[in-house]
Amino acid sequence: MSSLKNPSIYVACLASYNDGRLHGVRIDATLGVDHIWNEVNAMLKKSPVPNAEEWAIHSDANFYDINISESMDFESVVEISEFLKEHGELGAELINNYGGNIDNELFAKLPSYIRDYFDYESFANDLFINDYLDIEVDRKFHLFSYH
Repeated sequence: MSSLKNPSIYVACLASYNDGRLHGVRIDATLGVDHIWNEVNAMLKKSPVPNAEEWAIHSDANFYDINISESMDFESVVEISEFLKEHGELGAELINNYGGNIDNELFAKLPSYIRDYFDYESFANDLFINDYLDIEVDRKFHLFSYH
């Protein structure tokens, strides 16, 4: 089931667009690549211009401030949307600060026997001084390496 809050794209038929008509479909980008292709192919078949086969992403929603280009491949759109669905605004900040490479995210997991004795505030201050990025989301700070 799609949600209005999920990242979505509006894919337009370029043959219709070039003919001065608006014809396209809004697609929940979290439902997978196959779902997007099925929706795009169905939209192109219903085009008011016969034999339409070209498309472009003309708008997006709920991608925060991440730039989704009109020709971005659907695999990338889905990867970004799934990451955002799981991590929200923090995920968007990670993508923006790491140049779109979401594999570079840093989620440090300390063993429970260390966690209770760890001074997070002092450690975060040291990390920030030494070329680390801190991002505040919902009054929580998250630290990431630039390296």
